[in-house]
Order: sequence, then C-alpha cells, then structure tokens
Amino acid sequence: LVAGGAAVWRLDEIGLALGQTLFLALAGALLATVAAMPMAWISIRAPGPLQRLLEGCNYIVGSLPGVVIALALVTITVRIALPLYQTLFTILVAYALMFLPRALVSLRASIAQAPVELERAASSLGRRPLQALWSTTIRLSAPGAAAGMALVALGIMNELTATQMLAPNGTRTLAMAFWSYSGEIDYASAAPYAFIMVAMSLPLTWLLYVQSKRMAGR
Repeated sequence: LVAGGAAVWRLDEIGLALGQTLFLALAGALLATVAAMPMAWISIRAPGPLQRLLEGCNYIVGSLPGVVIALALVTITVRIALPLYQTLFTILVAYALMFLPRALVSLRASIAQAPVELERAASSLGRRPLQALWSTTIRLSAPGAAAGMALVALGIMNELTATQMLAPNGTRTLAMAFWSYSGEIDYASAAPYAFIMVAMSLPLTWLLYVQSKRMAGR
C-alpha cells in the first residue's frame, strides 16, 4: 500500500468490485441460511435416520473443493439447463452448497437452546403452527442465524474458483481482482483489494465473537 501510493487506489474499479462482492456475499449468505433453517429445526425437533443422512450429505458436499462443485454445476447447466449457465442463480446455488454447513452449525446451536415448550405454549394460545414457530423458535434463533450468515459471507468474500467459473460475465469481485493483479506480479495494485477484504472481515469477526460470548453465557 505504501509503495504503490495513491495511484493504486482506482476508486471506480475498487468500488465496482466492492459492490459486487457485498451483493454476492449477502445474497449467498441469506440463501444458505434460509436453506439451513428447516434442516436445523428438524435435526433438533425430529431427529431420525433420514435427517442424519441429509445432514451428512451436506457436510460431505461442503467439504469438497470449490472447483468440484463448480464443475458439477457447469455440467448440469450445460447439458440440462443451458439458460442457467453463468447466471446469478447458479452462482448462488454454488455458494449455498459450499457454505450451507457453516449456517447449519450455528442454527442448530441456537435452535437447541430454544425450548420446544415455547412453541407448544404459543400453539395452545391459538397461534397457528407457523406463527408459533416464528414467534418463538425463529426469533430466539435470530442471533445464531446472524452468526451463520456472517460465517457464510466471510467464505463467499474470499471464494475464487467457483466465482470465476459460474458468475455472470463481467463479474469482478475483490478476490478476483486480487488474483488478477497477483497473477500479473503487480502486487502494489493487488494490495488495496487484500486490505479491503481483511478490513471487511473485522466487523463480521466481531459479530461472531460477541455471539459466541453470548451463547457461552447462557
């Protein structure tokens, strides 16, 4: 940063990369958290062999390298659903597959600390099942959902391989810009992108720390 000076801070280029990174991170984190919510609830409220199988499959998929998931989605979209190739939908699905276990772990911990008796009490007072679930368990698990979203967003901000292969043409995230300049041995131009990625991780890391302290104190 010091060696490059002000010349490496191309604000228009950096602003575009920052905006696209934030959009993909927030959208992917939201999708992964919403997808993990029913699985986390079932794993706590109604565990069984099928639930354990599905949960294990998610952990296995989440442990795969990004390039494997990206190639699988490329094959599926090219052969079966070509209009979805290199679209926002496909890249968000990839993010959900890759980072869903992060959201699932946080949500499970939060839902486990929400007594099922609260749902039953809400139902006995005339609430419909979904209303009872929303007013009790989902509200109490909101901090865990926020922590899960933060974990997923952190992963998406730094993700490179799947983004390069599946993102729509013209997409340029902070990680992609950093990789591009680093490949050209232009480390001075790559430095601002690395700095911003580190700086963006600080508030999310603080959120995770606060949430872990809160859950440890319960």
